[in-house]
Amino acid sequence: MRNYTTAGTGRAADLDRIASKAALAAFALALLGLVFAVSVAGPRVGFARAVENHGLKLAVGTLILLLLTRVPASTLSRSAIPAFLVTWGLVLAAALFSPPVNGARRWIFLAGSSFQPAELAKVALIVATAFLASRAGNPAGYYKAFWPAGLLALTLFLQPDVGTAVVCLAVAGAILFAAGLPWRHVAILAVLGGTFLVLAFLTMPHVRGRIEGFLHPTPGSQVSLALLATGKGGALGAGLGSGVMKLGHLPQCGNDFIFSIVGEELGFLGGGLVLLLLGFFAYQGFQVAGGTRDPFLGLVAFGAVFSIFFQALAHVAVNTAMAPAKGIDFPLLGSGGSSLCFALGSVGLLRSVARAQSAPGRGRGAAAPGIFSWKGGNVANVERYGVLALCFLIVVILGISLWGEGPETSQTLAGGSGGVSLRESDPGLFARAGKARHGRDLRRDLSHSHTPRASEAERPSRPLPKAGTFYVVKKGDILGRIAQKHYGTVKAVPMILEANPDLGDGSRLKVGQRILLPFRKQGGR
Repeated sequence: MRNYTTAGTGRAADLDRIASKAALAAFALALLGLVFAVSVAGPRVGFARAVENHGLKLAVGTLILLLLTRVPASTLSRSAIPAFLVTWGLVLAAALFSPPVNGARRWIFLAGSSFQPAELAKVALIVATAFLASRAGNPAGYYKAFWPAGLLALTLFLQPDVGTAVVCLAVAGAILFAAGLPWRHVAILAVLGGTFLVLAFLTMPHVRGRIEGFLHPTPGSQVSLALLATGKGGALGAGLGSGVMKLGHLPQCGNDFIFSIVGEELGFLGGGLVLLLLGFFAYQGFQVAGGTRDPFLGLVAFGAVFSIFFQALAHVAVNTAMAPAKGIDFPLLGSGGSSLCFALGSVGLLRSVARAQSAPGRGRGAAAPGIFSWKGGNVANVERYGVLALCFLIVVILGISLWGEGPETSQTLAGGSGGVSLRESDPGLFARAGKARHGRDLRRDLSHSHTPRASEAERPSRPLPKAGTFYVVKKGDILGRIAQKHYGTVKAVPMILEANPDLGDGSRLKVGQRILLPFRKQGGR
């Protein structure tokens, strides 16, 4: 790895170019996120509507990126603490006054739209922690710099949002480590963070259920189905838009399990490409942070890059069953608007730092008297660990892709209807078909084995009900599109499945196949 302590003024002159490369990698991930937002939401709301919805989020996030790119360094330092306090106040207001959604108070609703203030607070936390850490001359000063993260994490516990709280604590701890906090003190902060997790385990039943589900996994749980989706993709995937797990089997698949959908539709090559883009972004971003000569700006750049990199790795770890299930999306790739704006805003901070350091007279910005001299050595350490983690995940995903192609593996992962639910929300369009049917269809139809068991092959088909009309499957048809076309809503999928028991989960429609479209109650369609 590069020794950042030897970087000079010539290095600073190149920072803007390096930051531009990082921004291009981030934007490539965001465009890929647009593709998969359409792939996931298209069958449900229509492809034009899906492009419009996510395209608007991407446009807003890009505007935030451009605005933060133009923010001067002096403005960042002056507004660090006030901006954090304002965004923290929004998080507290959401926790106390906003209506609950799926058992949590995380959103603020304005003019028919909503956003998560915690995503804004993460950006402000990076700047505030960097500001305080850059003025710490001893371990006591570093501990004082940790108070914004502790305050924000406690507030997030009220919502509750344990996943975001853990991300905030990890990002703040990493900034302090990059600033020069010794390892033994980092360990103390890690113990404090672990205390939050123990508290959550003892006081929050859903957290306890997720951890127990991770330690004692049950076939048919959401993480098992995420593994199944990744394994089904194999090396090349089922094809863009051809995945079946997004049709109701995985809840929140546009956010919490988007990487599994990428694995199912684009296979190992698609998942590997996503991680390589992430690694390129992080590498270029850490180059900017380590090449900066101003301690405050260096820590801002480091925090902006690390926050995206760490959250993305945590998301992949959940999707590959290496971490307990938690609603952590993949920044830039997920379909959440607040998360996308946070990630692009962090990229804007990175470019702002690079522009400030590349400006005339800013090549060697000096620290204030009595403040440590920024050398960026610990940034190189974080970069080394990040490369190792990324390589490890790529190997794991390759193993899952190869291992998951076997029919016995797919049946084992899909079998059973029990398991720990990832969220307290509706598990999907197929929930109304019943738990028993859900488990039976997954065992039979979501494996790669095309040879039915003897008992299943010999079993006579149940007679189809007569109240309805028949539809002949055409090329390119999927069940969600058929339901949308004939009933005006994709929520009619369970009704079609109940009327056509031989369809299984509806993932194997054949051209020319006849399926019954039952009439709705009271004679309507």
